[in-house]
Amino acid sequence: MRSAKRLSVTAGNCRWVRTSSRKVRRLLKKTGLTDAWKLSEADLQAKWYLEHHDYKEAKRKRAHQWRLEYLETRLAAVQSAKKGNIKACTRRAQVQRMAQKEETQRRRKAQGKGFSGGLQQIKVAQAAQDGTPHWVTCQSKRLVE
Repeated sequence: MRSAKRLSVTAGNCRWVRTSSRKVRRLLKKTGLTDAWKLSEADLQAKWYLEHHDYKEAKRKRAHQWRLEYLETRLAAVQSAKKGNIKACTRRAQVQRMAQKEETQRRRKAQGKGFSGGLQQIKVAQAAQDGTPHWVTCQSKRLVE
């Protein structure tokens, strides 16, 4: 594990912050200040002051517009995520039902319960010529139906 180093931070009231050099390098790359190590502390402080001043001015003038844009993008992102989630959930449920059905069929086949073959014979009461009923066993599929 890398040891944390004390790095100078000139922003705000804080002069020293304990942080890792890896985090500082990542943040410098993210902000586009790859030459920050070459600049003097006075140059960095002047740059920070100008950037902070520009940010405050823009925030004062455009905060409402930025808020509306942010809310619109969040709403669109949430709606598209919901659509994707609904499709994914229904597909996942279908796959789960199919897997459950296949598992049940496999288990019943292993237990010997999958071969009922349906209705094979039935006894039907038919009237004889003299009117007395007697039972007839129908074994062919055509007669059973």
